[in-house]
Amino acid sequence: MRPPQYQLEEELREWREERLERLTAPHGWLSLVGLHWLEGAGPWRLGRESGDLVLGVGPEALGILWSETEPDGSRAFHLVTGEGRIRLATDARGEPAGHAELEGGLRLAVIRRGERHALRVWDPEAPTRRHFAGLEHYPPSLRWWLVRARFEPHDPVRELEVPDVTGGLQRLRNPGRLRFEIDGRGFTLEAFQEAPGERLFLVFADRTNGRETYGGGRFLYADPPDAEGTVRLDFNRAFNPPCAFTAFATCPLPPPENRLDLAIEAGEKRYRPGEEALSGP
Repeated sequence: MRPPQYQLEEELREWREERLERLTAPHGWLSLVGLHWLEGAGPWRLGRESGDLVLGVGPEALGILWSETEPDGSRAFHLVTGEGRIRLATDARGEPAGHAELEGGLRLAVIRRGERHALRVWDPEAPTRRHFAGLEHYPPSLRWWLVRARFEPHDPVRELEVPDVTGGLQRLRNPGRLRFEIDGRGFTLEAFQEAPGERLFLVFADRTNGRETYGGGRFLYADPPDAEGTVRLDFNRAFNPPCAFTAFATCPLPPPENRLDLAIEAGEKRYRPGEEALSGP
């Protein structure tokens, strides 16, 4: 049988490699270069340096974005370029937004946050991706590896309004809370979930934030509770939200219920970009 420390390090190494691969992908969070709120009914002219939405990347005259109301009352968006028309489905139903792939690797998608919509823009040549400085972590720790939590369901399942970095509020599905102990002290975390049966999503703050870790808190995923209502938390897998890497994300912030009077010295540390990433193209 493998020693626990060896097993932890092996599992964590694989998880970190996958995490890094997703983050640095051509259209990962490091490539996000724009978040443009769509005010009014449109249409909106898109261009690099001029238009209703100034993207700062791509061709001078990229095309026109317009919207229409669907039979169910939701909004659908269409992008018209010299290459034709592309339908952009939003992420309003919890599914990934439909996107447009344009010349040069540029990607556009429309997201919904509350009652507002925004156009997201990715560019694989973004300075934040080209000059990525890498991730720093706390050493793997057995102390934070097998934290057993008891899942206490909310009946019925509720939605919790959570503030985000844009100043808005996001309504997140909140099926229950997790109760656990560290060094004999009790703590709770409200858990979120996109849909029944999926992984639990935690947005939490702790005493390391703003010093060793990102000031806006960190994220953590966990498997759903087992038949006995137990959830395993591995804080070695706590990671920085997208807004630690780009100014164009819409990350939820830790709600008051998830601010822990505890220093969780595990997982990703604060990201420190190099001067090249901050100076632009």
